[in-house]
Amino acid sequence: MATPKSAKAPKSPAKKSTADAAEHVVKQLEELADSCKSLRRQVPSGPALSADDRRVSSGRFRSGEDAVLSKVLDMVDARPGLFSVLAAHDGGADDAVVETSAARDALARKAAADAAVAAADLLAKALRDYALVTGEEVRALTSPAYGIIRANATVDASLRDDAAAVMAFYRDSSKPKTSKPKP
Repeated sequence: MATPKSAKAPKSPAKKSTADAAEHVVKQLEELADSCKSLRRQVPSGPALSADDRRVSSGRFRSGEDAVLSKVLDMVDARPGLFSVLAAHDGGADDAVVETSAARDALARKAAADAAVAAADLLAKALRDYALVTGEEVRALTSPAYGIIRANATVDASLRDDAAAVMAFYRDSSKPKTSKPKP
């Protein structure tokens, strides 16, 4: 006699430990997502840039350019008279005297932000890789299973009904989107 779907057989110790491990990883990733949201709230506020603004921003430095720009500021400090024309545009308190403190502060903030970006990029790369590898694990079973479903749905009406939403998803997402209306 077949057991009903609602009756579950007790898990073997190996399957139970695998399920426990999966639950633990899911919990860790959920906590990480919450931590990232919290960290995002700590990012200093400022204007949000569009993709085009990011692409053309002069705020992108070449490798080692921060040290070179610091030397430029040192030269400004050493010969303030030569750069007095910049006094009104330096972000300082006195429009008559060239000041480098605002630019030096911005340079320090940029260096700290760049370090945070590098660390976040490493984290994002590790998470993307983890997501891709786990996705491959899912597809190892679901791709051939879907092929079996499609092959059998043509002759099994109840399977076709059960799989209608799944088949519609893959059918609709594989169609090229056209912007031209059909005649």
